Amino acid sequence: MKSSTYLTASLLIISMVLGAAYASERGARDGIFDLRVTGAQDRNASWEHILEVLQRRSGMTLSSSDFVLAEDRVLSTSRFRMYLQISRGLPIDGMSVRVWSEKAGDGLIQLEARLESEAFHLFTPLVLDADRLSAGLSWDETFGISRKIVRGDSDYVLQSGSDAGLGSPSFRDVWSAGNPIRVVRFRGLRGFHIIRISLLTHEVLSASYRPFRTLGAERGPIPVQVYPIYEEVEGRGVLLQRFPGELRYLHAAIKRPSADPFSMLRFRRYLESDEDPILGEFPAGQARGKWSMASVLRQVAAIQATLAESPNSFESGGVSLQGRFATVAIHPDAVEAYRLRLSSGLSWSSRFLPDWVSYSGTGSNEQLEMIPKAGLFGFPLRTQDAAWNRSARRLPGHDAAEYLKDGFDEVQVYWAITRFFESLIPMGFADPELSSRPFGAFLYNPDPAMRDNAFYVDDTIHFTTYSPGSINYARDNTTIWHELGHGLMERLMGTFLEVADTGGLSEGLADFLSDIVVQDVSGGVRFEGSDQFRISNRTGFHLTNEEHDDGEAYGGALKDLLNLAIAKYGRRGLWMVTDLVLETMRLCRNHPELTTAVWFDHLLFADSRGTHGLREPGAFGGMVQSALANRNFDLGRGKPAQFRLVYEGREVGAENLGSRERPVSRTLGKSSKFRFEVSVKNGAAYRFRFPVTVRVHFRAGPLQGPIRWDGEELNRPRDLIVNSERNRISFDVSTPGVCEETGTSVRQAKGCTDYVYLELWNAGESWKPQGKKRFYLRLR
Repeated sequence: MKSSTYLTASLLIISMVLGAAYASERGARDGIFDLRVTGAQDRNASWEHILEVLQRRSGMTLSSSDFVLAEDRVLSTSRFRMYLQISRGLPIDGMSVRVWSEKAGDGLIQLEARLESEAFHLFTPLVLDADRLSAGLSWDETFGISRKIVRGDSDYVLQSGSDAGLGSPSFRDVWSAGNPIRVVRFRGLRGFHIIRISLLTHEVLSASYRPFRTLGAERGPIPVQVYPIYEEVEGRGVLLQRFPGELRYLHAAIKRPSADPFSMLRFRRYLESDEDPILGEFPAGQARGKWSMASVLRQVAAIQATLAESPNSFESGGVSLQGRFATVAIHPDAVEAYRLRLSSGLSWSSRFLPDWVSYSGTGSNEQLEMIPKAGLFGFPLRTQDAAWNRSARRLPGHDAAEYLKDGFDEVQVYWAITRFFESLIPMGFADPELSSRPFGAFLYNPDPAMRDNAFYVDDTIHFTTYSPGSINYARDNTTIWHELGHGLMERLMGTFLEVADTGGLSEGLADFLSDIVVQDVSGGVRFEGSDQFRISNRTGFHLTNEEHDDGEAYGGALKDLLNLAIAKYGRRGLWMVTDLVLETMRLCRNHPELTTAVWFDHLLFADSRGTHGLREPGAFGGMVQSALANRNFDLGRGKPAQFRLVYEGREVGAENLGSRERPVSRTLGKSSKFRFEVSVKNGAAYRFRFPVTVRVHFRAGPLQGPIRWDGEELNRPRDLIVNSERNRISFDVSTPGVCEETGTSVRQAKGCTDYVYLELWNAGESWKPQGKKRFYLRLR
């Protein structure tokens, strides 16, 4: 095999992301075979034995040549291996064998397999092997096809919110239902584009958009004053008190280059149209103007290795915030945006930032380019007293330049990231490398399109600037810990993981991991605003149609479980439930389609195994059942209750017209009217208390308000009363077609996106609603 082809195949395997329908039953189904075996059924975890079991149970003819080892990793409680099923040199999309075994010895803990029969490939010409299929669609053609969709397809532009970025590409060629396809993934400005292209016809089969998940030797600790939870209660205008804390694990020596160390990489332009993950790896391709992010990162690492270290101490000019668990840097564009001078105390760091910006060169055709930059260390801590007395002014307009000069936000973020590790490591997050790899943070991104935001991507939290009505997310630890929760999920559950349904599990787990740290920091004592967290709710499963609302059901169920555990075991219950959830995350690693049922089934399996010295086997089975009973979810698979929102004869589901993924489009400046129908139906176990109220909001939801709706000036919701399951209530919503705000990631220039928010309230309920639905509209 030629070296370039070998590299292609290697990159395809390494970068593969699983995605296929999960069958809960075991056995062949439409050519798909699913199997789950636990250590209670079979203790032999050798690969030879597993192959024999798979052949016997599936009836397929299998050998080691039908698989390739994609991952072999030691976790805190087990060894994890993942084998991808291949056919004629290409991986089969979503097909794999995942094995968890004991770290000492080879005893099986859990085996999960999803395999596809070769019968799916009988009608594909044998001559179409991996080399021929991959070579038949060049990268230039792939990029051109993808670009046409991302920037030219009106429906997709609507779905992605006009995110036209096409950076950091990766692709994998796989079999999918017997057809050879190329799955391409680009990083945009606010999310990821995923495009599936037929390798036979070169037609686009599907396109989807996934937003980023939104928010050496060491010196001794430095005493500081920080907010243990947050600066202010959102929506209440109540400022809280700071408490004593410490900046721990700071490196005694760090790299402080005298200039941007990555400026030497700016000898050329890194246009998105020239980024090629294959040709960009070789001198011949680079001579043609091609580049790859992998090649850039190798150059970054080489530059970092040449930089000399200097003392990070008060005596050497001050202490900068780089340590065992965190590096906090200032976005390099903030220096020019706020007219700051490097001589005033800011200094360059070795933290790399691939900054994607609009390219305005000749013939740019609205494309982006990546500019390699370094972050900057903020104003150093020059003395113990200066660190303790750093000002934490809360300015009415959130003046970023003044905040940057005060230097408090960096202190708060460093402390919060460190506290995240300090809370979770003793409670079970002790996985080699995963629990010690630091997170990074960039503050004060001045781009107005990113305002009022905090988001996580690639081991890094990004903070922006904030409008007067917003809170400062760099001082809100619950946001920081939520975003780090996404990072912990990525580390423990694997980059191959595919979450089913709305994706609410990701939001719910991030909320729960944040709440674990809140519980640890607060000692379980109530504080101002503690009753307003999103995780404290009554939201049921199957009663929402958007991932953050769906996440309330996941997070709320785990919160209910935690409350039951603390009521029974006291503060030890916090450690026990944290250990249980972390182990469940490991046991779901790289799952091809993680549904609600599969997640809680694995939670019960983790409970059945226990943890020596902490959890007895089966300690939480009854509590899990109790927590789910109030959430419209029955592990016995009883029929759930329903809350239906119908538009134009079709329910507004998570992927249907009117959802966040597919907003209805109307012309900016023209009046529009929409008719809906709502109804509710009891489930086998979950019952509503009639009459229920459906409350229609225009401004109460998160990031709600860019579109002007008729009647919103009354500043109160509309209540619809549903007296019984037989009632179907119709109502209208209208808009003059006016955007009241434009210019941020949600309120796009040249138009805006907004939603109508519906809450379902049981009779007599006054705390939190039981269900939530959204209807999205885009004016353009």
